[in-house]
Amino acid sequence: MLIAEDIVLLVTDDESGKKASTSTGLDAALAGALLIELAIRERVELEGKGRKAKVVVRDGTPTGEPLLDEALTRLSGSAPVTPATAVNRLSKKIQSRVHDSLAERGILRREEGRVLGIFPVTRWPAADSAHEAALRAQLHDALVVGVDPAPDVAATICLLRAGDLLNAAVDKTDRSVAKKRAKEIESVTWASDGVRQVVEAANAAVLVAVMTAATMTTVAGASSG
Repeated sequence: MLIAEDIVLLVTDDESGKKASTSTGLDAALAGALLIELAIRERVELEGKGRKAKVVVRDGTPTGEPLLDEALTRLSGSAPVTPATAVNRLSKKIQSRVHDSLAERGILRREEGRVLGIFPVTRWPAADSAHEAALRAQLHDALVVGVDPAPDVAATICLLRAGDLLNAAVDKTDRSVAKKRAKEIESVTWASDGVRQVVEAANAAVLVAVMTAATMTTVAGASSG
């Protein structure tokens, strides 16, 4: 399972198949997850520092994961780009692609319907909740109990926090302690220096996307008022 797939499972209601989170950072978080997975698999790395840092493809060999291979192709088709540009490029139609992947794995079920009998809508109820249940247990252990998470779980936590999606991962009563613990996990060295640089850059890009979307929403609301 990919980190992006885990995030989608966390924010999708098992019974209704609706997106349970309204965060504007979901697309960016999923794109950031793909970028981090490519770094973990040593396909991409960050070259340069600060604003001059660029995402560089070091190995274009397919990973065997369709979502990652598609992302790798998108990044390989041009000169190195900034992490923000990479996240923006990988976020295009990302939710539908991840949903399709989970349906192919037999974890979600695609259901077509109509709102008010007119507007077409697709829902993604759970077909197999075993993996999500195990994931939530790991997140609870890391965010509430205080257990040191495995690298992939730590990366998931970082992206959930950056995308303002952490509430979807824990019970309401645990959210305060979870947010504090998530911040602590971000500061711990749980990956190699190269991967860590990509994680930090991806998180920063996700945060920018969230803030930009929030600002646009506020401006649009003020204009309509």
